[in-house]
Amino acid sequence: SESTGEVKSEGVELTLAGALTPDWQASAGVTVNSAKYAKAQGSNKVGARFAAERPTRLLRLATSYRLPGALNAWRVGGALRAQNGIFKTNVPIRQGGYAIVDLNAGWQASKQLDVNLSVTNLFDRSYYQSISAFDSGNAFGDPLSFNVTAKYRF
Repeated sequence: SESTGEVKSEGVELTLAGALTPDWQASAGVTVNSAKYAKAQGSNKVGARFAAERPTRLLRLATSYRLPGALNAWRVGGALRAQNGIFKTNVPIRQGGYAIVDLNAGWQASKQLDVNLSVTNLFDRSYYQSISAFDSGNAFGDPLSFNVTAKYRF
């Protein structure tokens, strides 16, 4: 364990969400953060990135659309999650920036029954969701996966 010294962090997070039409929902979010050593202590250098294993830029986009007319029981949607690269300063582990695409489709079979299909990580991108040490504490993100759910309301 090593003392950090003094860190200066500046950033902003913005999210906008709402209905573009009664049948079309959308959201967008961006996070930008800069955390750097202001006063060094130990091996830390002034101006160096603090907590480099955490992203400094994130982007999130999502949309869902209920189809018109005779297809009104169906809805489709998608999402994009992206971030810049991360690394650990004391071990040789790096994760470059990446973007993940998710898709979903739903069917409102009746007032009681709703069925949904979700596809996570559509392009099966292999990535570290978090990094910690050379031999432990590193978590891979979810691979390509499919999930079907059915909700029934009594």
